[in-house]
Amino acid sequence: MQPTERFSNRVDNYVKYRPGYPDALVRKLESEGLAAGAQVVDVACGTGISTELFVRNGYQVIGIEPNEAMRDAALRQGFDVRAGTGEATGLPDASADLVVCAQAFHWVDLPAARAEFLRIVKPGGLIAIVWNIRQRTASEFLVELERLLVESSAEYAAKFSADKEETVNVAAVFAPLPVERWMAPNEQVLDWAGLKGRLLSASYVPVGDEAFVERLRAVYDRHQVDGLVRIVYECRLYWLRAD
Repeated sequence: MQPTERFSNRVDNYVKYRPGYPDALVRKLESEGLAAGAQVVDVACGTGISTELFVRNGYQVIGIEPNEAMRDAALRQGFDVRAGTGEATGLPDASADLVVCAQAFHWVDLPAARAEFLRIVKPGGLIAIVWNIRQRTASEFLVELERLLVESSAEYAAKFSADKEETVNVAAVFAPLPVERWMAPNEQVLDWAGLKGRLLSASYVPVGDEAFVERLRAVYDRHQVDGLVRIVYECRLYWLRAD
């Protein structure tokens, strides 16, 4: 399956159960020069989780998304979302004050996306690459969840069990431009339906695998408190300023 089609059968869970991003992320970019009401281009915006963050904070946002089902979900929320890819957005040169790519930079062709991001950002504008990184050892629940994912998905074990900064070296992609790194805490508190939906929204979790769901339920039952479990993330921002 092509990367652009990986989430077509996971859209509902993606909309309901994927984590958002903290407002502190926007405040950080503002402190680095992002002006109020500026033009943001959200590349590979999916169902609009990162789009919503910038719209809510008063920015003009164009989302670019190749997956039709995810794009439709974003459009239903009233966002300006257009067909395109990280390698070919279809936007004019120097049209964005900020180009952001949240939770998706590991899916693009890196040299082509680098060239495209630098083409559409204005001189002196910002490029931001963002991930919510699950803190796999922050609790006994998260340790056990990580073990379950490694044992249940060969793809996860091979590609996703290491931190994304190891999967994509953002500084190397954009060299010689200097890349800065910033982090903020983030979390989800989920009931059983939320935990199940959160995991089934991930591309590496097998769809229709009842054995996986049963094992996940057992992990939940062992660690829930008052029906809830807590997933701790580190929101990581890698950002640079265009020449």
